[in-house]
Parts: sequence; structure tokens; C-alpha cells
Amino acid sequence: LRKRWSDLKLREHEQYRKIRRVLQKSKYLCCVPILFGFITFVLLHVLLGTVVQFIKWQLSCSWAHYSFGSHIFISDYKISLFRPYAFGHHFDALYLASKNRVV
Repeated sequence: LRKRWSDLKLREHEQYRKIRRVLQKSKYLCCVPILFGFITFVLLHVLLGTVVQFIKWQLSCSWAHYSFGSHIFISDYKISLFRPYAFGHHFDALYLASKNRVV
């Protein structure tokens, strides 16, 4: 096989160059699907983990508000993720907590 490759290199230089170009391209192209698959795998696991944690959090807190659905609306007042414009209520809670502290 090595002899055939060297013969090809000497006699049919144009065909040798074409084969060499294809082989060089295939080295880089074989990494793209592997990298794409890995990134997809990681993103799906992050998404799945986030959904599972959210459901666990909802189920652990929903008993206090008597239903799964109502907790989403009630949590609007507790989590600034749902209301990014309402950041001041965190400071109000800290102020009230500091006033009620026993010294």
C-alpha cells in the first residue's frame, strides 16, 4: 500500500493532490458532528436538570398555597425573576428584618 501511494505520488501527481485534499478536509469535518453532539448533549441535560429542579421546587412549596398553579402567581411577589423591574421589595424585606432583630 505504501508503494502504491508513492507510485501515485510520482506518476499521477494531480490525483495524489486531490486525494490528499480530501483526506485533509475529512480530518476536520469528522470533529464537527462530535462537537455538535456533545454541545447538544450538555444543553439537553442542563435544560432537563432545570425543569426537574423547578418542578421539585414547585411541589415542595405548593402545599403552602394549596395548589400547584396558584404558587406560580404567588411566587411572583417573592422572586424577582418573574418581575425584574420590581427589585425594591428585597430591600424592604431586609429593612423589616433588621428592625425586628432582637439585640
